[in-house]
Parts: sequence; C-alpha cells; structure tokens
Amino acid sequence: MARGIVDKALRLLFPTDIYCICCGNLINSGKKYSLCDACMAQLDWANKNTCEKCGVKLKDGAVKFCKTCMQQNHNFDRAYTCMVYDEMAKNMLMQYKFKGKPYMAEPLADIMADKFVASGCAADLVTFVPMHPQKERKRGYNQAGLLALYFAEKSGLPLSCDILIRKGYKKAMNKLGAEERRDNIQGAYALSQDEKCLELLKNKTVILIDDIYTTGTTANECARLLKEGGAESVSVFTLASGADA
Repeated sequence: MARGIVDKALRLLFPTDIYCICCGNLINSGKKYSLCDACMAQLDWANKNTCEKCGVKLKDGAVKFCKTCMQQNHNFDRAYTCMVYDEMAKNMLMQYKFKGKPYMAEPLADIMADKFVASGCAADLVTFVPMHPQKERKRGYNQAGLLALYFAEKSGLPLSCDILIRKGYKKAMNKLGAEERRDNIQGAYALSQDEKCLELLKNKTVILIDDIYTTGTTANECARLLKEGGAESVSVFTLASGADA
C-alpha cells in the first residue's frame, strides 16, 4: 500500500515519460526506457563483443575475455553490464545518483531487467551493494537499492535488503585507483548474522545489483561474502562499466 502511494507520487511529481532521462529533452509518452530516439541510438550498449566473465565491452571481437579477467580471478561467477560508461552514460548516471532524481530508477531498472532476460541467467534472489546509513541519509536514497527494488519487481524475483551491510564510512570509491580501491574495501562490508537472512541465502543463485562496474573490487568483495554465507553462485548486474583497455 505505502509502496504504491510512493510510486504514484513520484510519477505525478516527476513523470519519466515526458522528458528523456539522458538529455532532458521532451519525448512522446511510451518511449522505451524514457529515452529519446537520439540518446537511444547514441548510448554505447554492451550487447555484443563483451567479456564472458565481467561483461565489459571488448575492443577485440576475437577474444573472449578482457585483459583484467585474463590476469585475475573473481569471486563472482559472471557480471553483466548494459552500456559503456562513457561521458554520455556518466552524465545520465550522475544525474540519478547525485542530483536528487530517484524517479530515474524505474526506467534504468527496465534496462537492467531486459539485460537479465537476454542473458538467460538463472536466479533465486536479488540483493544489492549497500550504502553506509549516514551517506544514505545524506543523499536520501541508495541508488543501487532503488535499482534492485524495481529490478526484482520486474523480474519476479524476491529481494533481500538486509543480507549485506556497509560498515565503514570510507573514501568514495569513484575517486580511487585499482590498488587504492582494494585497500579501501577491506572491512567496508559485512554479511548479516541474522539467521533468517542466512537461511534465505543458503544454496541460492544470487543477483547482485550495483550502478557502475569499474574495477570489480566492490563486486568481488560482496560476492565473496555472499558465498561465505552459503550462496551457490553470484551474478552481478550493473548499468554501466568501462570498456576494455
């Protein structure tokens, strides 16, 4: 009941079928993903020639894995991304994350849900990368949590909001390099010790939702914890990631 009221209020205040969520131009009602034709065509979709492990778009269509995945192992089983994190995608996602536009979550989750269907990935449960409560209160919402909420609804999968916990309030990951990210991630996340959460996780194939895949550090740490808690497998779905170097 409360969820439905919130959804209706957001649609009245911020109707996503009037303005393109990428460029802000007026669009006709019913446009797919609330994107105008120009933005739909210009976004660099990661539909072909992607790494078979982390999902980043490959420059060389003859290879199966990106340079990073050829050199290191991951704790997650597979990662999928929807688009390349270029300037166009960055501008759109920064609007969603930092400009107080939570209403963008639903059309963005539509993109991710369609990617999930196209991937053929099996799943029992959806969860997401948590945000520190202090940071979430300041922003007003967890961008990954909102994406997961709509993703789970559209995919018909149960959502767990409490399996992973953000412990440390550390430096923002988007300002750090690969090595700094690995150092910064230590102790940043923890697995819930609630028996119901752990029972829910046991032997499950889990979808982990986040907005951006950069080096895979966050996804790796969260996947490690989920598997330690009993998950059989973990697949990561993000909106965007960088292209292979």
